[in-house]
Amino acid sequence: MSRKVSPVAVGGFILGALALGIALLLFFSDHNFWSSKQRYTLIYDSSIKGLTIGAPVTLKGVKIGQVIDIRATFYTDKQYVLNSVTVEINSDTLVLENGDQRPPIEDLLNNGLSAQLRMQSLLTGLLYIDADMRPDMPAKTYQVETPYTQIPTIPTDLERITRDLESVNIAKLSQDLQQIVDGVNRFISNPALNNIATELEKTLIATRETVEQLRGQSARLEQRLTPLADQSNNLLVTLNRELPVLSQRLDANLTALQTSIQAIQQAADNTAYLTSEDSPLVYRVNHAAANVSEAANEIKRLADALERQPESLLFGKSHQEEL
Repeated sequence: MSRKVSPVAVGGFILGALALGIALLLFFSDHNFWSSKQRYTLIYDSSIKGLTIGAPVTLKGVKIGQVIDIRATFYTDKQYVLNSVTVEINSDTLVLENGDQRPPIEDLLNNGLSAQLRMQSLLTGLLYIDADMRPDMPAKTYQVETPYTQIPTIPTDLERITRDLESVNIAKLSQDLQQIVDGVNRFISNPALNNIATELEKTLIATRETVEQLRGQSARLEQRLTPLADQSNNLLVTLNRELPVLSQRLDANLTALQTSIQAIQQAADNTAYLTSEDSPLVYRVNHAAANVSEAANEIKRLADALERQPESLLFGKSHQEEL
């Protein structure tokens, strides 16, 4: 006899299997259903070939989100097509310096956040979105309705180069080049240019002749200067040989001269001492002069006495005269 299966047990088994399946799905899934995610729209008016759903969105090389939708949107009022890219940003990957809270994307947008397409690999040609702070670069937002807030976009480097080339007026550039070529042709075919070439050739010939003359004069001048240089060299050799001897003689003469000057100075000092009023020689000379003067006076008195009494020379002075 077969055992009857309980409906409760079957239902419990099914619910358990579903719960296990959901748990495994959540565990092995790349999506974090409890993370804080925000969606934004990027608008491009150029080709975005190579950008696929799931392409990463990076900030300074750190993946902060991914592309979740790509559409080509036709705007009937403006009659053009724009590529609309929806990205999902994981706010958990953005933190402030203290790590306490997440910075709002709106603050980053106000400080120059913009998005630019970049190449993931040259082999595959796949693109990714590089978000960065570029306050000095002209970012663009489009005045169209979008389901989410727009992140400004800037063209790729290749697009900027292409636009610069497209802005060049090729026709005018070709015309300018043609005018330059015509001007060069007219300059080359100008007869005056041939005359200039002829005159230039004459000038070169005259210059060559002048150079040859200068070379000849230089050779003659060298012949004249060589003996003079030899004589100068001999004179320098002689001076180098004789100067030490002359220097010694000059030193000896200077020493003798200095000795003579000292002797003359000493003699002058002695002469000044001898002729001073306090010197013994002057005193003796003055004393002798006084004695000579007194003797002269005595001789004068004797002469006067002999003139009055010549006989006194024989008999001597009278007593009366002596009195």
